[in-house]
Amino acid sequence: MPNSRPRSRLAALIATVCAATAGLVPAAQATDRAETPSPATTAARAMDRTEQAATGIADRLTPSAPTAGGRVCLFHAPNGAYGAGHAGWAVMDGSGRWFSGATETKASKGFAGNWLRGPEDVNSMLGNFKAQRINKYTEFRCKNTSSGSPTGAVTRFKLLMNTEYNWLGNNCLTRSVLTFKAYSSAMNSLKSGVSIPPKWYFNIYLGYAGWESSVRL
Repeated sequence: MPNSRPRSRLAALIATVCAATAGLVPAAQATDRAETPSPATTAARAMDRTEQAATGIADRLTPSAPTAGGRVCLFHAPNGAYGAGHAGWAVMDGSGRWFSGATETKASKGFAGNWLRGPEDVNSMLGNFKAQRINKYTEFRCKNTSSGSPTGAVTRFKLLMNTEYNWLGNNCLTRSVLTFKAYSSAMNSLKSGVSIPPKWYFNIYLGYAGWESSVRL
């Protein structure tokens, strides 16, 4: 009689993966038995459940209406600001598209010192952060929200882009936090970021605030 053990193991593996997909067993348990994807691939799958290809500049496009269920991400350039760290933001709309932005320099208001993008798919959004040259983004952390308003986020950041930069109280981090709060009331409990180095905020505070672990770009 042929050896049935390989087939039995294969059947057990398939059953385990299917059960994890249906939420019957923890995903981590199934991952231990199947091939483990890279952290960036795992994050991209979680962040982009639909494959949208729309791209554009947010100041020329109108974001979608508030959505049931949202996601926010803070991006970190650890060597920015002479080692104090640098931050940028991204928020997701209801169709899996993303809006993102950052204050890259303190010298200019508007689009001379800031950028704002969207809507675009998750790969375009991640690629843009990775391609930035003034500040080298290398990692990000995310958190799901029960709801989200891309319109609120984009509108708030446009206003912040045209305010006077201040190292302690109106900088890349504080503007990112205010943008998150305009996106979802679930972010209202976040510390403002005033007088806090972005590196400390990203590495230490977000962990206490329940954000997901850092993922490398």
